[in-house]
Amino acid sequence: MNAYATDAHALVWHLAVPQRLAAGARAAFAEADDGASTIHVPAMALAECLMVAEKQCIPGFSIASFLRIVERVRFASNYRLGTLSPEIILGSAQLLAIPEVFDRLIVAEALALGVPLITKDQSIRDSGIIPTVWE
Repeated sequence: MNAYATDAHALVWHLAVPQRLAAGARAAFAEADDGASTIHVPAMALAECLMVAEKQCIPGFSIASFLRIVERVRFASNYRLGTLSPEIILGSAQLLAIPEVFDRLIVAEALALGVPLITKDQSIRDSGIIPTVWE
């Protein structure tokens, strides 16, 4: 069974505006939604989803939407919520090719899991640190 980690924007778009996903990302989420793979949601990605909901950046994605997503993910067999451990934080300190600290934390968690990351983020993709899924 395949497994992936997801960046915050990819998860929010999958749930709220799936037309914003590129074909590869859409396929990865569809695979998980069909029960053929697992999507890991890094703790920092979940925190960023909360920030998006609080700022109301995406129409229809509110705090209530966020809470429904968390409940859905917590009990889904095809999604796993991550945790922010000291090992992840320390591992992120080595990922300086990625300028944003929250992105480094997401990448560090995906690396610890040994899975590719679903992301459009160009700095992550350009870093070559982790396999990514988007196009």
